[in-house]
Amino acid sequence: SWTSTESAVKKILVEGGNPIYMPEGANPEIHKSYPNEKKVYPVSFVGACYGDRPKIIQELKRQGIDVHTFGRGWPNGEVPTKEIAKIYSMSMINLGFSGVGNLDGVHCLKGRDFEVLMSKAFYLTEHSKELENHFDIGNELVSWSCVDELITKIKQYLGNPKEIHLVAQNGRNAVFPSCTWENRIR
Repeated sequence: SWTSTESAVKKILVEGGNPIYMPEGANPEIHKSYPNEKKVYPVSFVGACYGDRPKIIQELKRQGIDVHTFGRGWPNGEVPTKEIAKIYSMSMINLGFSGVGNLDGVHCLKGRDFEVLMSKAFYLTEHSKELENHFDIGNELVSWSCVDELITKIKQYLGNPKEIHLVAQNGRNAVFPSCTWENRIR
């Protein structure tokens, strides 16, 4: 049984399964940089609208942060897979959440954790313990643990585009080629 969530390994073992822990990856032919795209979104999030995501997005907007959301349940709706990397390239900051459904306090790695970085885009994601096992936080991506910290970091990085570029480059170097789906499966 393949799982991309460390906490599921114990559950699979308890049921007598043989777990393989392997984080998700990204396809570099799809998740690539589009350097000619203008940065039209100060902050964006691509993913479904559920859990505490709407409340956090609403608070960001209340704080005057220009955030654009895409995916099931958001006003902009879903976007084709091939357009997602363009949104990443068109965003100064790509926002991430690590929660699992409506399970309070349960966090894990997401495919987006690798896809945004593979696209050579800046990523600011909700902290999870698993991130620490795969990334140099602060150098390859940036994480947040509460809404106040998220707001502070958004404002800090929006005011420092050179740092955004450096972290995005480091993130790309961290995942390519090791975190392509081809290398994961191999």
